[in-house]
Amino acid sequence: MPRTITVGNITYLVEIGAHRRFWERMLRSDWEPETFAIFDKHIGSRSLFLDVGAWIGPTALYGAQLADRCIAFEPDPVAFAELRANVAANADQEWAHRLEIHECAINKDGASFTLGGSAEGADSTSSALLPDRESQWTVRATRLQDVLALHRKPGQPVFIKIDIEGGEYDLLPTIRDVFADPLVTAYISFHPSILSESATLRNEAGHAQEIFVDQHMAAIESLPWTRSITARDGSVIDRAALEDGVEGRAWFPREILISAP
Repeated sequence: MPRTITVGNITYLVEIGAHRRFWERMLRSDWEPETFAIFDKHIGSRSLFLDVGAWIGPTALYGAQLADRCIAFEPDPVAFAELRANVAANADQEWAHRLEIHECAINKDGASFTLGGSAEGADSTSSALLPDRESQWTVRATRLQDVLALHRKPGQPVFIKIDIEGGEYDLLPTIRDVFADPLVTAYISFHPSILSESATLRNEAGHAQEIFVDQHMAAIESLPWTRSITARDGSVIDRAALEDGVEGRAWFPREILISAP
């Protein structure tokens, strides 16, 4: 029997399934309230919302009710099956036609790749950086620029959520043109622990440290510093402080928001 999730003024149905503990957090309004506040502020009724790394649907089902259209991407086949079931549970809602889901990743070149995950999959940590994990899948991919060219209306504002378990380090340097668009707002999650694990598994300690720093520096370089860049709590991110934090492995925000100045 589907359960009703309520976040603020928005409700949707989900099949609890294997992720009871997660959905119980949602039932208690105990999961990332800052994320939903950012959605409320930056997704309007004219917006195209791209949920890149939709997992089992908590943000796609929410954002679809705010946006003109939501297109969600999830390459983990186990997570996608749960996402599809949760979307189906809301099929009779008036907003359901605005939500479209794809068993597909977004990456730098649109080429298929190996995704590594836990034995069961769908644990929200399946990553392209760890293709040798217990479970492996070859997954389809497409480019973000191609998605925008296909689905964005002329002059349409766009909100992009990117949460792809370490894949952001390869992706971000290739989508600078997207970030440069003042009508695009991006909310990006970073996964330094996955990057560190991947680098350490394949390299000596010294070289792994270099990879960690270099990948973060490339991500910093890809950001549009003429625009507003803030942490999830709204604090302004200073580029020099960010670079110093990376060099010392002392600090890097887990989420950043790129928005209008």
